[in-house]
Amino acid sequence: MVTVQLTPIKHPISLDHPSLKLSLISTHFESIECNDSGADSVEAHVNCPLAHLLQKPDVEILRKLLPVDTRLPVGAGGCLLSVQTNFFECGGLAIGVCFSHRIADAFTFISFMKSWADINAGVPLKRIVFRGPKIAELRAKAASESIPQPSRIEAVTALIWKCAMAASRSNHGFSRPSTLSHVVNLRKRIALPSSPENSMGNIYSLFFAETDAGEKELPVLVGLLRGSQEKLCEKLTELARADASSWVVEIKEKMKGLRGEKDVDLYIFSSWCEFPTYEADFRWGKPTWVTSTPPLIKNSIFLLDTRKGDGIEAWIPLSKQDMAFFERDENLLAFASLDPSAL
Repeated sequence: MVTVQLTPIKHPISLDHPSLKLSLISTHFESIECNDSGADSVEAHVNCPLAHLLQKPDVEILRKLLPVDTRLPVGAGGCLLSVQTNFFECGGLAIGVCFSHRIADAFTFISFMKSWADINAGVPLKRIVFRGPKIAELRAKAASESIPQPSRIEAVTALIWKCAMAASRSNHGFSRPSTLSHVVNLRKRIALPSSPENSMGNIYSLFFAETDAGEKELPVLVGLLRGSQEKLCEKLTELARADASSWVVEIKEKMKGLRGEKDVDLYIFSSWCEFPTYEADFRWGKPTWVTSTPPLIKNSIFLLDTRKGDGIEAWIPLSKQDMAFFERDENLLAFASLDPSAL
């Protein structure tokens, strides 16, 4: 008979993720609050080798490897994320995770697991800064006849994408197809019931730019970015308000498929650029430095303006292998500084 002996865990889960700080405050699941209580976590010792379970999977044994009985409902105040780490006699390990379906679908769950795994794998996060004069040089280099004046964001995004693909090529020994997704603020692009500046909520969409294997020059990448964004804007213009939900589902499914592609490098860009982040004055002066601590998810790049508004700060998490090449790329270092002073 297989037994599972539970013991209190010595080191609780530590991850800056919203799901670790939520609890239900209504038995009808009408509302959720942040209580900073963290996730439930236990260790368990299983009195058999892992091979015993793998050779003949038994659902009753599998249930013992989970931290909660999934056949029971989650009550008000219940923890929405629980983890059980199971140690087998042979030294094998199985992690049982229960994530409430009330706040997360399969895509959210897999994204969380990937983020958690990336942190434990030690994905390095680098801060690089593009100063205004260097961005002006970069824009000139990224220009073409079809796009004579690429934007700051287009030029910086194209360079980061180019250098990330080069790092992947150096790491793997060959070029891989690559897809880039980028967030687009829709407040000034679609009709809203109130003024765009005061509209609240997640009013954004994504566009996707794709390239096959092989090195691409900056003007080519800028062209892919511009063309993909224009296609998104055309799509949004065509969509009636009633079609918005179907478009959200389509974007979500596309992102889910891309995350599952093992032979394609996916880079996800988010941006606070051109937001009035330095205009918040609490009567002691405007901020010296506005930044963020983005989620440590591999290949998820975060951009925001520098204080003067003409530069861009980028937070870039890559795999250790890719980062080793990326941070030494001469094309990158010609225009950016690695973790300079924020003053």
